[in-house]
Amino acid sequence: MNMGIHKLTGFIDKNQHLLHEHQLHNSSVVIDGNNFYHFIYGACHVQCSFGGDYDIYRKSIITIFDSFKKCGVTPYVVMDGAYTRDGRKLKTSLSRAASRIQLVKAMIYNQRGHVLPALAYETFMQTLSELGIHHATCQFEADTEIAILANKLQCPVISNDSDFYIFDLSNGFLPLDYIDFRPLRTGESSQSYLHCHIYHVDEFIKSFEGLSRTMLPVFASLLGNDFIEPSAFNAFYAKFKVPKLVSKKFSVPPKLAKVISALHWLHTQVENNDISAIKSQILSFVNPLKKSKVERMFISSVNGYIDIDNFTGFDLFSYFTKGCVDWHKCQDPDFSYYNGAPFPDWFVQSVCKGEITPSVLNAAVLHRVIIPTQVENLKFSTSYSCSSYLRKVLYSIVMKDDPPKIDSTVTNEIVSCKEVSIVEVEKSINAQFDDGSEAHAENIAENKIKSEDNTSENVQSRHGDNEGEDVDVEEEESEDDETNEHIVIEEEGSETDILSPFRLKQVCVEEYNRVNRNLKKCYIEAAETICSMSVPGLSEIDSLSPDHRKSLLISTLQVELDFLNNFPPSMQLFMACVIYWVRNADPRIRASHIDSVLLGNIFLKVLCHLKENKCLCKAKQKCLSHDNKDNSTKAISDSKIIVDIDNTCLDCNIDSLKHVKQNLDKYHKKTPTFNRNNFFDPNIVHDFAQLQACMLDTINLNKVLHFPLPTMRPSEIINGTFLYNIFSDLQSRPKPDLFVTAMLNNNQQLCSLFHSLKTSVVNTVGFDCLEPESATKSKRKAKRQKCKNGMPKIVCSVKTSSHSSNSEEESNPVTVAGVDIHNRFNLLCLES
Repeated sequence: MNMGIHKLTGFIDKNQHLLHEHQLHNSSVVIDGNNFYHFIYGACHVQCSFGGDYDIYRKSIITIFDSFKKCGVTPYVVMDGAYTRDGRKLKTSLSRAASRIQLVKAMIYNQRGHVLPALAYETFMQTLSELGIHHATCQFEADTEIAILANKLQCPVISNDSDFYIFDLSNGFLPLDYIDFRPLRTGESSQSYLHCHIYHVDEFIKSFEGLSRTMLPVFASLLGNDFIEPSAFNAFYAKFKVPKLVSKKFSVPPKLAKVISALHWLHTQVENNDISAIKSQILSFVNPLKKSKVERMFISSVNGYIDIDNFTGFDLFSYFTKGCVDWHKCQDPDFSYYNGAPFPDWFVQSVCKGEITPSVLNAAVLHRVIIPTQVENLKFSTSYSCSSYLRKVLYSIVMKDDPPKIDSTVTNEIVSCKEVSIVEVEKSINAQFDDGSEAHAENIAENKIKSEDNTSENVQSRHGDNEGEDVDVEEEESEDDETNEHIVIEEEGSETDILSPFRLKQVCVEEYNRVNRNLKKCYIEAAETICSMSVPGLSEIDSLSPDHRKSLLISTLQVELDFLNNFPPSMQLFMACVIYWVRNADPRIRASHIDSVLLGNIFLKVLCHLKENKCLCKAKQKCLSHDNKDNSTKAISDSKIIVDIDNTCLDCNIDSLKHVKQNLDKYHKKTPTFNRNNFFDPNIVHDFAQLQACMLDTINLNKVLHFPLPTMRPSEIINGTFLYNIFSDLQSRPKPDLFVTAMLNNNQQLCSLFHSLKTSVVNTVGFDCLEPESATKSKRKAKRQKCKNGMPKIVCSVKTSSHSSNSEEESNPVTVAGVDIHNRFNLLCLES
């Protein structure tokens, strides 16, 4: 999601006379997809505290696009691709990643907040394909392409990105917050419409007589956006005050004063429409030492808005209207491997079709991936540690055809990881424009990191009570840190290599992930082989046989072909993912986790068969193989398939399925309430977060390997609320198997299905991979005791791990206070 223009959305909200009521019907619209899929999850109040309720999310997406259809509106959804190479988004992205960790912490303790679940993007894209909605993914950020497409289609843009208040959109801009997605009808006709508010640039310009369109990009730059920080022009704003007469035209709270100040100053420049002259005036207020840096950012910012007519990139209009484009002509010159090699044609086409995720693009184009933290236990290793090997293989594939421009010696394994204070990272990023190169920024950032590593022991000794918190170590840095031009990379089992950060990124992917409550940056080197099989590059993928690509995938997932052949193609990737999860989860999972996941999968399939007719279910299943005309798997005879959820549900009596739904519905619909007798357990969410991490990385790896297996559908597999509720109940049952049988209404077919699924998993992984149930049941017997004063004693929910932890803090059991979390004063009892 884009940062947008600083304070402009708030200014429009306070001055709604700039918007006009509008009835949207019988029209096309271009939708900012990245903004839209975030908006739907939050606006439709889909639960996110327990993972993701992806079936509910899918229904919300369908409902909104059904509203468009009823009103005769044709949507075109455009998604962002990779971040641009100039690094202007890095600081914003890292800040958001760090803020997300703090938000997760708040959600764990008080269940308030919103974090988009890991598989929301995949669910959104799959639902678009299922509904036949026009959609495409740009090679980089899509704002300019969206504006061009909207003008060619002569239709408005839908988004919440404030940049679209500045783009010259001929048919206007519809802010998402001002759209009512419930179709209405006028009394005079049967035409349905969506009530909304529309914005036109002309209305904004009229508010300041003489203000020209050419000045709007300057206005946006003065406020600050993705290109330039809002603080860059503090000296400019300090030099003059806005007359009260002008400011009375608008509602301007003090925090929005800069907006009206910028508008008024540009209003005074009405006779000067030369952007170069205005730029010179603005820069005259800037500190001479920072002028060259600010000038470069200012020019980039202005050009980002005014180059709309001269932009040469992905021709979305031809792609949507003609169905074909010249892939070579539409390719951005910067859209290539990190070291400059061109991508193969099949990969470029897959990107445009939305089959490759942005995180994979960032790994290929930037050699940088920022992994967003899930709702999980922050005392444990990040849930994405479980799937780290999958990502290593994925990175190896996208780097195979990307030889470095320099001759360097690299390590044989993942190089040492260094914790990054987000404050220091942001400071280093700010320096990147000092010489206009990303390489310079990388060197400065790494030198900051090295300094932090050297002082970490001293800081820890002085801040021992602040476990996992961000610690400002700026005062500990030596004065000559920034002059150090190299970073020491420790190599296990050999002498130390010295590589510059820029050279290091040529052969590694820079991955940001959570450690405790901080971000950690790791350099991950490509692997040469996968289980003795040579790692292919992207240029080789398209020429490999489906069987070979399938062998690469299942070898990475640590499963055998005989195991997969027990299931229909539509289930194979998920079952392989479950095996990988069980084997690699840390802390180890228990049999009840497997019970919960398999029961949840069966339940969601039951809902599908009850709420949709059987023909639609089969048609949807056919759609899973979307572009797998030459891949998929070899036809497997029905006699070999022993476990098939869809066919089992089809064979079941409808009344029996309804009883199953009644038995399990409470776990699906009812959000848990927490009090002193029932407190939120982050351990449960963490375990299933590891499964979602494995699913996400498995889906991405399957895509990069060009779909050797049909992809997974999160909306038919995962509902976080259900998993949390059913697992909590299973843990309290002395005989979980009998409980599951009762929940399945003693239906012989469904019970046999469940036990076949579970037996297949347990027999494959072995009991050694599971945490014994008896070990946890003995701990649950330690009930809350009464203190002498009659108040309940704080109780701990303890989870042990047979695996070693990455730090001393992670090896400690997690503790959650058994207090009323809705009483804010009781939060004083919680750990900070």
